[in-house]
Amino acid sequence: MATLAPDTYQAKSEGDLEFDTGFLSKDEVEAIFRHLPIELTYANANDRVVFFSKSVLRRGFARTKTIIGRRFGYCHPPRLENFIRNAVNELKSGKADFR
Repeated sequence: MATLAPDTYQAKSEGDLEFDTGFLSKDEVEAIFRHLPIELTYANANDRVVFFSKSVLRRGFARTKTIIGRRFGYCHPPRLENFIRNAVNELKSGKADFR
């Protein structure tokens, strides 16, 4: 009868980002965002854009890295500015809860 070697698999690899629910590499995170059917823009507490994603499945409006650091309200097409401003105001005031 053959003896099995002990399992030495490690779920976390060096350089992985640690989340409450597991571990992912930077490349894996980027691949996940790229393959979501939506594009995301994230602004920090100072209303400055610090991240955006691009999707191979759905194309929104064109974004470039020049929006990083810009005020969130000024990086959308004019036709969307009121919608975005209202959504942000509702979130900040607690009127809307998108958790």
